[in-house]
Amino acid sequence: MNNYQILKSISNEKIHLSLFQSIEHYRVSILLFIVFAISFTNGLKTFTFSELESTNVIICIIFAFLSLISFLYQKSRLKLISIRTEQNDLTVFEKITELAKQKDWKIELVEKNAMVINTNRPFSSGKVFISKSGGEKIFVFLKLNKILYRSIFDLKKGNVFVISSGENNENEKRILEIIKASC
Repeated sequence: MNNYQILKSISNEKIHLSLFQSIEHYRVSILLFIVFAISFTNGLKTFTFSELESTNVIICIIFAFLSLISFLYQKSRLKLISIRTEQNDLTVFEKITELAKQKDWKIELVEKNAMVINTNRPFSSGKVFISKSGGEKIFVFLKLNKILYRSIFDLKKGNVFVISSGENNENEKRILEIIKASC
């Protein structure tokens, strides 16, 4: 994460991804949209208003809906959780660093107003189509009297589709506990 992405993330209170990272993050939505587009264009060839209940129209509507829901969910996962605090910035980062050592997480970046942590999961990450998460990326940002944080799937540690078992929620809960304990 570069300085521009950090500043953009803090000002918008949303994780700012590069173009390639965004494509990876929204990959399920993109795939569903492609299926929608193919079924839509195929349906246009034979479309008449009397056939509104045809299979192509139904498939088209289903994939359009799934694509939209998937996109909105993934977009919401980038919105940072905000906690108001009056505590010292160094205290928060020190406590999070202690947690990272306890959990065997790797600290990727520490700046005066940002911290990025990589987690590792003990699951096998074999080359299968659907697998469990191999790790997450935790973002912690400091903004005037606020701590912004979020845990998302680490795009570098996954396969095409990942089934989450609540690992991101666990990470966020641990960070929240540290912030509240420091207050």
